[in-house]
Amino acid sequence: MPSYTCPLCGNAIQEEFRTLHEDAEQWLINRIKRQHPEWVSADGACSPCIEAYKAKREARDSS
Repeated sequence: MPSYTCPLCGNAIQEEFRTLHEDAEQWLINRIKRQHPEWVSADGACSPCIEAYKAKREARDSS
C-alpha cells in the first residue's frame, strides 16, 4: 500500500487515512496554517493531527 507522510508531524501512514475535509472545516485549515504557514491544504494531514486540532478547539469551546 502506498505510504503518506503527514506534513505536520512527519508520521508515515497508509494513504487511505489521509484526511482533510476542506469545505466543511475551513476553521481547521486556518488554524493549521497559522501554526504551519508552509502547509498546503491539498497535501492533507493524518487523522491523529486532525483529531488533535479538533480536540484543542473542543477544549477551548468548553472552557
